[in-house]
Amino acid sequence: MGETPQIIVTDADRAKARDQVRAASRGTSVGGFVLVGFTNLIGAGVTELAFPQIDGVVRVRGFWGDFAEAVVLGIVAVALIGATIVRPFEHAMHARRRASADREASFRRETERRNFERQLATGLDLCDNEPDLLSTTAYAMRIVTGDAPTELLLAGDRDQAFERRLVTGREAPGCQVQDPARCPATRRGAVQVFADSESIDACPWLPDRPIGRVGCVCAPVSVTGRALGVLHAVHAVEEQPPSAQVEQLTALADHFGQHIGILRLTEAAGHGVPSELMARAAVGGAATNGSAEEGDTVLRAEAAG
Repeated sequence: MGETPQIIVTDADRAKARDQVRAASRGTSVGGFVLVGFTNLIGAGVTELAFPQIDGVVRVRGFWGDFAEAVVLGIVAVALIGATIVRPFEHAMHARRRASADREASFRRETERRNFERQLATGLDLCDNEPDLLSTTAYAMRIVTGDAPTELLLAGDRDQAFERRLVTGREAPGCQVQDPARCPATRRGAVQVFADSESIDACPWLPDRPIGRVGCVCAPVSVTGRALGVLHAVHAVEEQPPSAQVEQLTALADHFGQHIGILRLTEAAGHGVPSELMARAAVGGAATNGSAEEGDTVLRAEAAG
């Protein structure tokens, strides 16, 4: 029989073993306490639900069970406070900030609109003849629509048919309407916005343009209720015009109509047309279309005579 080998354990081996045990058991105390606490809490809940009639007989909750329950209740309380107080408060503050931003944007748009109309009215007031008035209007058209195709169709002072008097932008929009009675904008007496030339509710003059599929904004030009023309701007279907641009086009058409009407009445007066006939023509235009046509006929006859 051979001798059994002798195992010698040194102090260094003992120290190394102690270090390994410490490393392996690190954190187990806290984890064990928490695990035991939650286990006690769950056991207590199950006991109370399963045996409500023996309340107090079986109790597995100890100190750590109560501690775990307090932790859970604290987490639930924080969540409830966040859901019932913090989040509604944050939502209310966000809504107030959004409302404040909307008010600022609305105020800024209104200020820009008033400044534009003030400058437009002043610029048109400085024009004492139709060519200057058209030149200033063309400049305003470029400011409003940029390089978008825009045109002004205008009836002559003796001919009611529309003629293309101004074009700005990359190219002419190409509207072929000539009769004011056949233009939706002048017939309705209000600005018209058509989103798509291929839509079922598009302007009948909008499809089949050389520039292709487009949308448009049409602002009627009138004086004392009588249609003098239309300001017509087109845009790509995917690039709908902002409301501020529509408002500016409407203001431009309104101011131009007022000024061209005054200039034409002034020119008519300079050619010997009696002032009472001009007044009667203006009143007739404001009253009804029929009386306006009659007054215009008298005005032309007197001017020709």
